[in-house]
Amino acid sequence: MRRMLKWQLKRLFVLCTIGFCFISLARVLIFLNMDCKNSLVLRQQHGGSSVVRLFSKTETEANKGKPQGNVDKVEEDTKTGKEDDKKATKVAVGPTVPANTIPLFSDDVINPHPYDFTITNSDACRVGRSNSSADVFLVLLVKCATDESLDRMQIRRTWGGVRQLRGRHVVTMFLVGQPATILEQDKLQMEDAIHHDLIQENFLDTYRNLTVKNMMGWRWIATHCPDAGYVASIDADMHLNLHNLIEHLENSSSTNLAQGHLKPTDKPMRNPEDKVNIKWYTPPEMYPEATYPPFLNGACYVMSNDVARRIFEASLHVRFLPWDDVFVGIVLKRLGVTPTAHNSFEQFKRLRRTRDYLKAFSGGIATGIGHHRKGLDSKVISVWDYLSKMHRVLDSFKLLTPPIHP
Repeated sequence: MRRMLKWQLKRLFVLCTIGFCFISLARVLIFLNMDCKNSLVLRQQHGGSSVVRLFSKTETEANKGKPQGNVDKVEEDTKTGKEDDKKATKVAVGPTVPANTIPLFSDDVINPHPYDFTITNSDACRVGRSNSSADVFLVLLVKCATDESLDRMQIRRTWGGVRQLRGRHVVTMFLVGQPATILEQDKLQMEDAIHHDLIQENFLDTYRNLTVKNMMGWRWIATHCPDAGYVASIDADMHLNLHNLIEHLENSSSTNLAQGHLKPTDKPMRNPEDKVNIKWYTPPEMYPEATYPPFLNGACYVMSNDVARRIFEASLHVRFLPWDDVFVGIVLKRLGVTPTAHNSFEQFKRLRRTRDYLKAFSGGIATGIGHHRKGLDSKVISVWDYLSKMHRVLDSFKLLTPPIHP
């Protein structure tokens, strides 16, 4: 009897193992089928010829950080198996690193921006009585990846959700590129349908395309918000004390202003063996000069209107460089604008306790808090709510208190 029972148990175990293997195999096949459906068919340009390739999401992510030529997304006719002859939506991977024969500056267009807006929100700056961008005091351009939806959610819950402060109109827009799959693009379009705060062009959203993304923002400013008083560029992993920033700008110059955490004499990273900083590796053929011109670190900086609306047009005459903050510094050099330092625009501190957050947020303008991968940060939200309430109380007290004349 015992032998029979043991044999039955062994048989049951073997059957369960075989069944589990079949289920796992089926799940893998379903996943691969879904991944193929979400793949992008891209036509990579090689000189005068075109090569059709199928880029899956996995391959696209693996290619991040590699300079590639411009490509177009084409549609396949699934019914006939033949390529659709109709014009397809273009999805550009990004510009290649220019040859060292291209000058740093030129009166000719040496750095074209051959991309089209796919999400525009062209009326985002139409506020106030005159329904024009002249009523906007500050525009915040937030650089973020397509999959950083939690960062965008946190920003909207805090400083990005403010529309008016100290009697000043504020507009917050998120800059994104094209995601790797159609499913991700659908999610972005749904997100924008709810919040109406995304700006997107048809280039692939990769780290090497940060300069393209940045120039998209300045292009949007010049086209759809040319009269805003100030424009700030900020990364999605930063927390902004909007009260301090607006108060600072109210006492700043309204012209010829480019201010942030200044890098006055940084040098290109020339060592290909430096594994820590390899993503910033810059060989002489990419950038031949020994030092970069003074530039503002990309975490957070601000421009006055007269500078902001000229950035994009000037960028077309400046040799492309994938490091967005350095590239903006080169553009400022062409414009004859000298960036100035203000250390409150960027601070990176170890934040553990609530009082650490309170001290950092209250004293500076922008503070690094990292990306949100699992959920919103309750400490950031609670400190933001507390400081906002304190500022409202202080502003009300200032309005009620008559000025003291000597």
